[in-house]
Amino acid sequence: MSGVPTRTKNKKNPDIQGKVKDRSPNESELTPEASMASFQSSLDGISKQIQVLQNEMKTDLKTFKDEITTQMRNDLTELKGDIDQKFAKITTDISEHDEKICAALTRTEELESWSYEANGALQDIIQEQKMIMDKLDNLESRSRRNNLRVYGIHEEEESKYDSVAQFMDKWLREEFSINSDLQIQRAHRALAPKPKTGQTPRSIIINFQQFKVKEMILKKAWEKKTITFGENRIYFDHDYSERTLQQRKAYSNVKKILKKEGIRFQTPLNRMRIHWSSGVKTYGSADEATRDLRERGYDVENTGTSTGGSTIVKRLQSAGTATWTQTRSGRSGEAGRRARERLHDFHLRGNNTG
Repeated sequence: MSGVPTRTKNKKNPDIQGKVKDRSPNESELTPEASMASFQSSLDGISKQIQVLQNEMKTDLKTFKDEITTQMRNDLTELKGDIDQKFAKITTDISEHDEKICAALTRTEELESWSYEANGALQDIIQEQKMIMDKLDNLESRSRRNNLRVYGIHEEEESKYDSVAQFMDKWLREEFSINSDLQIQRAHRALAPKPKTGQTPRSIIINFQQFKVKEMILKKAWEKKTITFGENRIYFDHDYSERTLQQRKAYSNVKKILKKEGIRFQTPLNRMRIHWSSGVKTYGSADEATRDLRERGYDVENTGTSTGGSTIVKRLQSAGTATWTQTRSGRSGEAGRRARERLHDFHLRGNNTG
């Protein structure tokens, strides 16, 4: 009974029966142990392949690393060579600059020392020159002590007489009622170009043999105050040197203020004597008088006629107080000696050409 149904089943499923027939005897006979062995064999093969792949990748990476290292080493060597070359050039340039800077510093030190000493030497020379000019002006002023200047007489008025001295002798006697001999040695117009018609006439300079006669005429003229010749007003004054005239001219702005304020003043030679309510004060220069008037509240303009020597001395003194200090002082003596020698030679050449 049991065999019949089996046949019936095989007849009903022919495909299954065929497949069963197609299986090899080995497959149909595999055991679990054999299957595990086959699987393990497959894993071992895969593992070997992975190991081979790892070895190949290591080899490739090592080769790539060696190439990169070699390339970087070559590049670094080349870069180092370029840097060394540039550093060598920079070192050479720095050395050259150091030499130039040292030379410049040396010259600057010498120039500073020379300038410092030259400044002092110039101040000394200018002070000496001022003393000499003062003495020379004093000598010139003394040589003019017997001279008198007369301002305002028309040109050609003296043409009717044999000489200017004869004309002035006659006119002074008549004007001041003098009977004694005036002892005029010389008289002439100021040594300037003859003015055109209508312009201010040149002054007349009169040289008296005796100083007291000149002082007498000047005193009479100041006492009379208003003196005329024809329609012109005549003025008398001392015959000052050019330097003294410039010094007196510097007081012009001060005089304007004093006249405006009604303050009495006098100008003996190159000084000014002001009679303040608190007392009389004498000033030695226009700058001194200007400063004092400003301190007293008066608005006085600058004179603008300071002597060149004093101005230069002030500039040199202000230049002497420089903000920098000398870097070295050992060479100042030598530089000062050279400065004095050059200035002395220049001074001698100036005297020879003068």
